[in-house]
Amino acid sequence: MAQLRIKNEILEDQVLPLDGDAVVIGRGQDAQLVLQDKSISRFHARLEQDGASWQVTDLGSSNGTFINDVRITSPAALEEGDELRLGSVRTQFEVAAPRQSDSKAADAVAAAPTAAPRSGRFGGGGQGLVIAGLAVIVLALCGTAISILLKPETPTPNPSPSTNAQASSQVPGPEQPPVPHGTTAVGVTGPPPDVAPPSPQPEVHTDKKPEPEPSPGPAPQVLVLKDGAKHSGFVVDDKDPVFLHFRTKGRGRRVLKIGRERLATLDGESINVNLKDVFEARLAQAGSPTELLDLARWCDGVSLADQRKRVAQMVLESERDHVEANAILGRYKYRGEWADRSKLEGTGCITSDGRLVGTPKDIQEIRRLYLITVGRTPNRSEMLQALSEKRETTTDRLLNTADHWAAWLAELLVRFLGPESGAVLLEKYGDTAEEVADGSMSFKDVFVEIATSDAVRVKYASAEAFARRTLLVFIGEQALLDEDLLRNAIRMVGGERVPVFGERGTSREDFIEIISQQAAFFRWQIRYESARYLGHDFKLTARQLTRGAMRLAMSPENFKTMRRGWLLGADYKSQMEAPRTKDSGQLVRGLIVDAFNRQPTAVEEGRLRRIAADLSVPNGMRSLLAALVARASDLYLDAPASKKPAQWVADQFRRLLGRGPTPAEAKTFAEVAAGPGGHRAVLAALLQSPEYLVY
Repeated sequence: MAQLRIKNEILEDQVLPLDGDAVVIGRGQDAQLVLQDKSISRFHARLEQDGASWQVTDLGSSNGTFINDVRITSPAALEEGDELRLGSVRTQFEVAAPRQSDSKAADAVAAAPTAAPRSGRFGGGGQGLVIAGLAVIVLALCGTAISILLKPETPTPNPSPSTNAQASSQVPGPEQPPVPHGTTAVGVTGPPPDVAPPSPQPEVHTDKKPEPEPSPGPAPQVLVLKDGAKHSGFVVDDKDPVFLHFRTKGRGRRVLKIGRERLATLDGESINVNLKDVFEARLAQAGSPTELLDLARWCDGVSLADQRKRVAQMVLESERDHVEANAILGRYKYRGEWADRSKLEGTGCITSDGRLVGTPKDIQEIRRLYLITVGRTPNRSEMLQALSEKRETTTDRLLNTADHWAAWLAELLVRFLGPESGAVLLEKYGDTAEEVADGSMSFKDVFVEIATSDAVRVKYASAEAFARRTLLVFIGEQALLDEDLLRNAIRMVGGERVPVFGERGTSREDFIEIISQQAAFFRWQIRYESARYLGHDFKLTARQLTRGAMRLAMSPENFKTMRRGWLLGADYKSQMEAPRTKDSGQLVRGLIVDAFNRQPTAVEEGRLRRIAADLSVPNGMRSLLAALVARASDLYLDAPASKKPAQWVADQFRRLLGRGPTPAEAKTFAEVAAGPGGHRAVLAALLQSPEYLVY
């Protein structure tokens, strides 16, 4: 029977049995195996048994399904001892075998004269075993009593030597005690207390030869892979044309499925692998465009160029404008237009090995767009998508995503509650971000909802603290300089009926309702947002502020329209060359994406934002934070084994700094990357550089 063993700290070693041939795991009550964790989707993953093997399929979960920290995108096999991570819940897959003591107990019950019934009041399980055990004990006691009652009164004569010899030839084992002559053995475990033990028996010699020692079995095989890894065990299946099935020995033994292209030697003998035959076998198993693209990437890794193009052509038959498949065939969609490789090579956005990386100017522009709209840097696939689009298309796409409004909401929560509490509470407002994205909730309603929340009420319990924080977020620092306004605000929040902006109220709710309708509220939000988009050195004119505030008060849709105008307008383009320092949110989110190739959890972001805010001056302390992150064991190294050191270094410069290395940097960093631990050292140096702190 298979089972999952929870490895998280709180639920350490809790065992979840997998009953049946298929089990759906999720947070919803309709799932067969319910895990109450925020990182688990309603229907997260399905585990299925096919004969003796199990496989797991991700059901479109938000936070992913991972086997040994590798995210799966298609059904994947599970082996004994694999770590299966569902969102942030870590489990270990085990195939539970019956314990030896359990099997002995089952044999004892089966051998009992009267079996306990398996239905009714004492129907089965532990109660059935108890009844069977009691029956055996009762029969044993009855047998002992009968043998004592029927014992002859005269002492039993000593047995003859022949009798002794016969008895000694049947030497009882540890579970077969000697039985006195003339008694009936019914469950007897030893001679009655008033019967003398038998006299010592003479030694009996037989011609029976001793049993030969069992053979130790075949010696384990030693399998060596091309990357130097070694495994000791036995080959269990050599017929699979794609994988070698190898069972390891030792405590953590399991069956490994090792791609044949990775094999080097078996017991010292070289393994010859025909990669073209492996390709044909993999092609026969690929049944979707996604699987075909995985095969194309495999071909790239083993240098099968013709086969890679053949697979790409098959993908284009079902999806004509597929970016990656076209790139394999030498056609790239760049800035919204298709172009052959020869036309793009002169621009410097194609590497010598035919990969699209973009010009430094385009990379910087896309990185800045992502940092402003979603508060983080793009990953590799997002960068490729943005390079293939017109900039207007990328801008519209990002402004309409829930991620954009979640980033805006996170900054608003931080303004109200501080860097740590604000980021952690973002999960509570996930629906709010989606409602703002689809236009069903205005940005003013979001301000009111947060200001009246329990979190704000508890953090700013006094009337003065609440009035000061609300005025600061809604109207800005200049409101705190108006003594009359501040004094009346504190009195109204405290319950007195006084005027604020000419309107009277007696509660926190009245105060928030009054200030959220003022022109000063809309003007301050325009000034705050425009500084984030156009730079803090850029100042809107009084006319621009007034017109923007009027448009914002008229319709919530204008908030999105104004942001689009800022990003595509002449003022934004004129500021493209001016460097900006990342704020705490941009630094933390970008750092997690760049270091681990994933988005941060709410707790991670909250804690790191608080540290980054505390260490904001000087910047050298913020680079210390990057150095600590670079030491993490799961640092994203961006597949260094599949690239030459110089190529890998160039990719990291573009990914982290938005530019390629200079010739001197390329030489120095490539030499470092070629040494032991060099890839980690290069990433640590780039993440700590002053250049990483700006965009």
